[in-house]
Amino acid sequence: MNILLMDSSDIVLQKMQELLSEFGCIQKIYTANNLSNLFSTIHLKQPDIIVIDISMPDKIGVEILQKIKLNLPKVKLIVVTNFATEQRKLICMQNGVDYYFDKATEFEKVAMAIESECANRST
Repeated sequence: MNILLMDSSDIVLQKMQELLSEFGCIQKIYTANNLSNLFSTIHLKQPDIIVIDISMPDKIGVEILQKIKLNLPKVKLIVVTNFATEQRKLICMQNGVDYYFDKATEFEKVAMAIESECANRST
């Protein structure tokens, strides 16, 4: 599986890469720190899973998720945000998000979600 990590913080991207680097099912981890990098990487690399913070400096909101799902309908979307609320979670899930986590308190759950997707792909 190929993973694309999207966050405006290089520190968060590095921490996520370290967290996921030991998964045997992951072939490649790509990163993007802005929207132009995000969509060019999606187009070129066709990731299986995208881990994304939808609150980016250059654009905020579910329109990002809608555009991703339009271009890659089978991609698994994992939202990790500092602005986690039940209302935002519901909106994200209605727009194709498979997993939604609070960056401050549920960061490790990203790895568990990807591990689950790895197990689903191998069965």
